[in-house]
Amino acid sequence: SVIHPGIEVDRFRHGSDLTEEARSAVMREWDIPESNRLIGVLGRLEIEKGQRAFLEILPQVVERASAVTVLLIGEGSLRSHLEQYIHDRGLDIYVRLLGFQEDIPRILRTLDVVIVPSLGEAFGMVVTEAMAMAKPVIAYSVGGIREIITENGVTGILVAPDDREELTRSIVALLDDEDRRQHIG
Repeated sequence: SVIHPGIEVDRFRHGSDLTEEARSAVMREWDIPESNRLIGVLGRLEIEKGQRAFLEILPQVVERASAVTVLLIGEGSLRSHLEQYIHDRGLDIYVRLLGFQEDIPRILRTLDVVIVPSLGEAFGMVVTEAMAMAKPVIAYSVGGIREIITENGVTGILVAPDDREELTRSIVALLDDEDRRQHIG
């Protein structure tokens, strides 16, 4: 049998404990309008983690769901490439590339949706951390993620690997439905 890694549940518990003042402070810190909904994409900045593929669908997401900001969190070999891609396509108004962040619970607490666009994932630590904080997760149905999000649409949303149109639809639908975000999270 397989023993998966665990998380410090107490560190990630109670995502709903975010006060308006705490959220406002985070939004000001990263220069984000307070009315915006936040999408988080967390992980090493590497090809297999899918951040570039996510950025390719971002124009369709913001066209269908206005007032959105993406927090792209992590470091890796693609950082300069992603910075250039974001700049060249005028996505800087929607994306904050925050690099490595020590206090992941603080960031997760502010997010409306967590996206895991990995094309391969042995386990999916970000998925478990987000779920522990009652945050809705949309992820490609790959590797260990399928073992974490066990009921599609209930414990999270799974999308066929690299189905960018379905990923776009799922993100927009969840952003537009606060009740569903609360239910899935």
